[in-house]
Amino acid sequence: MVYQDNIRMRMNIGRTLFVAGLFLIGISKLWRFQGAQDKVFLATGLCFLMLKIAIEKNYTKNQITCFFGAFSMGALIFMKTGELNPFSLFIIVFSMKGIEIKKVLREVLALNLAFFVGTITLCKMGFIYDDIYFFSRPGQILARHSYGLGHPNQVFLRILVIGMIVVGCLRERHHKAKMVMTFVVSVLFYKTTNSRSGFLCILLFLAAVCMLDMCGGKKRKVITACMFVLYAFMAVLPIVFLFWDSRIIQRIDQMITGRIFLAKKFLASYSLSALGVDKGISESFVIDNSYMYILIHYGIIFYAIYVIAIGCLLYTMYKKKMAYEMAVVFMLHVYAFVECILINPIFNISVLFAGAFLMNPIESIKDGEDIGAFICHNACP
Repeated sequence: MVYQDNIRMRMNIGRTLFVAGLFLIGISKLWRFQGAQDKVFLATGLCFLMLKIAIEKNYTKNQITCFFGAFSMGALIFMKTGELNPFSLFIIVFSMKGIEIKKVLREVLALNLAFFVGTITLCKMGFIYDDIYFFSRPGQILARHSYGLGHPNQVFLRILVIGMIVVGCLRERHHKAKMVMTFVVSVLFYKTTNSRSGFLCILLFLAAVCMLDMCGGKKRKVITACMFVLYAFMAVLPIVFLFWDSRIIQRIDQMITGRIFLAKKFLASYSLSALGVDKGISESFVIDNSYMYILIHYGIIFYAIYVIAIGCLLYTMYKKKMAYEMAVVFMLHVYAFVECILINPIFNISVLFAGAFLMNPIESIKDGEDIGAFICHNACP
């Protein structure tokens, strides 16, 4: 009895530390700070998560080996680049032991919703400045509003993440109403932000969900298999873009507004490295393509680890028939071609799924079984 009470108390403490850490990391990533306060919130949040990892027990040998390997990799990248993002992703993955994925998704949803609605409300009330970007398109000059979020594309990034969690991950009730609401909100904000890439990605995601709703059995299996194959193709594309030149690549570069040219221009002066670029160089190079950003900023090793890990995650989801969650992870990595979102753990929710699978026993999960309920049931030894 005393042993069970100790286990229960340790689980409650671990859960509290996890929520506190996630909340602080969320503040650091979702609020626009003027100074270095975001790094203070981020570092404090990571300390809570590392404390949670330290008090946990019953790690397997593979988990311990992976943890020390990832910890060392994150520390080395931080020492060279001065950035905590890779370290943050690793820590969040390993802090997911004994944590129910659906509860975490609800908490991430609440964070994103609160900061999204709160920032826009404060902007409309005049407390936060609305950065307006004037953009020239054939025959017109467009005023693109950011509503206090820094850039118009940030508005659609928040809508996309919120919509993906609501429509793709938390599907218990009112599924069609959630899809309609996501579409309506997207249309309304598109009129004032003119974020074509974000709006298109939301439409593609909703179309994918509709296809999964209409198809079952073998057809659904074919759709999810195509997602896996397309992701493998996308993971190789950035390397092809950077080291090969052709008219097709030039056309693609025009479609994504010169991101490939910018990366090639950087590589003309600095070469790729195993652990990323030095601090001074890292701060001077920004590109709105997650793949190229990771490859150049954090190095070849981290890029390889990341793309292989997500490939393994998608394959596991495919085997477990988690079609809607697979659509979420896939579409996040499609949008990553035009936005730098994969390094932000509050937006890149695939990190949470990776942690749920890696840190909790999944061998006995049956096809179609709720992974969240399974992890919750097996969290206590």
